[in-house]
Amino acid sequence: VAAAWVASGITHPLRQLAADARLLGEGRFEHRSAVSSGSEIGLLAHTLNRMADALQERIDAARREAERLGLALEGSGQALFDWDIANGRVHYSARASTLRGGPDEEIDASPHDMRAHVHPDDLPALLARLAEAVRGERPIYEAEYRVRHRDGHWVWLRSRGRVVERDAQGRALRLVGTDADISRDKRQEAELRQ
Repeated sequence: VAAAWVASGITHPLRQLAADARLLGEGRFEHRSAVSSGSEIGLLAHTLNRMADALQERIDAARREAERLGLALEGSGQALFDWDIANGRVHYSARASTLRGGPDEEIDASPHDMRAHVHPDDLPALLARLAEAVRGERPIYEAEYRVRHRDGHWVWLRSRGRVVERDAQGRALRLVGTDADISRDKRQEAELRQ
């Protein structure tokens, strides 16, 4: 009976700690363990709670940093793109969508879908610049090209970015950058040349 009572005093808090850890593992970083005892189990619960506090602080800091970045990009008129090369998807910010005449919402597309909107005269140079950056021949990807706006006219973009992730063999996995509408600059250049 005494052994069962001692075992229960150990297993019940351990089960509770396991449940607490499972909730944290599911991303519920606001959860705190209620297990309290002067034993090693209590110390483990205290450590689990401190770890949850630290994770919550980091999540809050990352959220604030993302908000600052979003506000800075919005204020600058820059549009963000994030090309997941390994999975063949490009994530575009809401600003990138509106530059092309789309809705004010983030979109995901394949590189092939996006290339279909690039002016045929600009596509070879754009692809060459991208390939050079992906192969690591250029540290920064930079290109100026036209894309078809949803209403039919062409919009000049200046695209800049860099590879931010490579695998162990050096193959590019991700390229992140910004697009800016430079149509007005291109019109002014044309007027000056004329």
